[in-house]
This record gives sequence, structure tokens and C-alpha cells, in this order.
Amino acid sequence: MGSPFAITDPLSAGKADRRSVARDRLRRTGSALYAAAALTQLAVLFAPDPDPSDHAGLAMVAAACGLVALGLYLWRRPPLAVLHAISPLGIVITTAAVAVAKPVALTSMFYLLPLTLAAYFLDRRAVLANLALAAAGYALALTLFVEPVLRVASFAAVLSIVAVVSWVILALTERVGGLVQRLEDLAIYDPLTGALNRQPFTERLDIEMARVDRSGGACAVAMIDLDNFKALNDAQGHAAGDAALTRFGELVRTGKRRADLFGRVGGEEFMVILVDTDAASAVIYADNLRARLAAAQLPVTVSVGVADTEESGASVATLMADADRALYRAKRAGRDRVVRAGRRAPLRALG
Repeated sequence: MGSPFAITDPLSAGKADRRSVARDRLRRTGSALYAAAALTQLAVLFAPDPDPSDHAGLAMVAAACGLVALGLYLWRRPPLAVLHAISPLGIVITTAAVAVAKPVALTSMFYLLPLTLAAYFLDRRAVLANLALAAAGYALALTLFVEPVLRVASFAAVLSIVAVVSWVILALTERVGGLVQRLEDLAIYDPLTGALNRQPFTERLDIEMARVDRSGGACAVAMIDLDNFKALNDAQGHAAGDAALTRFGELVRTGKRRADLFGRVGGEEFMVILVDTDAASAVIYADNLRARLAAAQLPVTVSVGVADTEESGASVATLMADADRALYRAKRAGRDRVVRAGRRAPLRALG
């Protein structure tokens, strides 16, 4: 089971590089908040006070906050355990300040600092864990060090305020994170077909070609064009065209292996990267796809150009160019067929 204080970047969950950025932001923000707490406590110490009996304790609290702030500032890559401890440690230090402050006054509002930090950077379970820790610590400090007449009112007021503020921040963060994730998905995936958009697809193709170049393995691509798609839009409207694209995307995605990649490289032009596959197997895949499209009674057929690294080499530009030339040979030969790069005769059309 994961830690209840596990870090979740609200803007880019699941991305390793951005998780690293989120961790660094948490470190720097934690350092800034601890520094602010230390300076605030020092300001309290230098303010006129008819009862300075608590100054020694508050000075120790200020020193602790200052040391933590300095440590987080200087320690550029702390382990996750340290980052997990930033909010709980702030709650413990605030509890100590509540215990020594005479009177308690507004000292308990310092719980807002670690809890707002948790609400922005951590998930719901972690925020609840920090709230529970704050409630337990505050109840203990009130019971042991604060006059009974102030306990219930102080506990209810402080905990309700910090809980509401934390939950509002958490809700806003989750909403913004969801919106950003949807925007990222739109940038990466075509919303109609679920295919990768051109740029992320070509980036993945670059990675696959680099792998092939290193290992000497095989890779094939199938360049797919929907035949007479413009005529479908003109005759039946764009809604029919969108429906055909959606169904086409479903059939391609369900018919490929997990490692294969499906991308949209043009208006009605698509490509599938077939990992560890040669051109002969890619032709079989493409013909099976045509058969599945026909069985699904799609209002369009497809022409397919196939190329592999054995004949084209591990160059992205050459592989795509060869597949594209094979595709246009299929188009010129009458559409609804598969042509393999380097072969002069297209395969016979389905049926």
C-alpha cells in the first residue's frame, strides 16, 4: 500500500519528468512557507508583549521553522520520505507553538500553512491524513496547555476554517488538473478515432526506429487512406463522416497489438506502426483490417501502403516515403487494396 502522503502533481499526473518538477515545486514552496512562519514568529517576539514568558518557546519554534526552511532550500534533491514529511512536520511544529503560546491567540491559524500545502500537492487521502493529524495534535495541545473555557470553541473554529480552506484548494486543484489533462489528451490523441496526432506519433516512430537501429529488429508501417471520404461527407454530411471515422478508429485499435501504434497523419490518412513485424506480415494485417471494415459495413473502403525496415532501412523519412508511395500506387490501381513497397503489382482488392 502506498504512503498516505504520496505526492501527486495536480497538473501532470503520470508523467515522470513533470512529477520531478512537482517534487521540486513542493520542496521550494515548503521552504518558503517555513521561512514565512519563522519570520512571523520572530515578528511576534519583537512586538510589545506584557507577558513574555512564552518567548523562549516561540523562539525555539521560529528556529525550528528557519532550520527546516534552510534545509529544504539547500537540499535540492531530497528523498521522497523528506518531501512526504513537509506537511506533517509543519503540523507538529504548529502544535508545539500552540502548546507554548500564552495566550494561544491566533497561533493555531498556522495550521493553514502545512494544510494548504498538502491540499495543493497531495491527493485526497493524504489531505485527510494531514487533517486528522492536525485535529489530533490540536486537541492534545488544547487539552494539556490551554484553559478549558477556550478549548471547544477554539477547536471547532480552527478546524472548520482549515478544513474548508484545504478542501476548496483541493477541489480547485483537482478541477484544474482534470482540465489540463483533457487538454493534453486532445493534443496527443485525435478525439474521433483515438489515434495519436501527427507530432506525438512521429515522435514515437522516431523512438521505434532508434530501437530497430540499435537491435537490428524488424518494424513495418501500414499507411492507410480512407477511399472517397470527401464524397461521403458531401453526400451524407459531416456527421456521417465523423461516425465513419469513429467506427474506423475502434476497429483499428481493437485489431492491433498492445505494442503497435496507431496515428492520424492527415485528414483521412492514418498509419499503424507494427512492432517486430516484416512487410509480409504487415500485408496480412492490412488485408485483415480491410476484411473487418467490410464486415462492419463501413461506408468507406481503405487503400493501404506497406513498408518495412528490411527494405527501407531504419530511417523515419524513408520508411514513411516508401509507405506513402505504395499507398498512392494502391490508389491508382483502383483503391480498396494493399500495396507493398518495392513490389510492382498490388494485391487483389477484397472480394
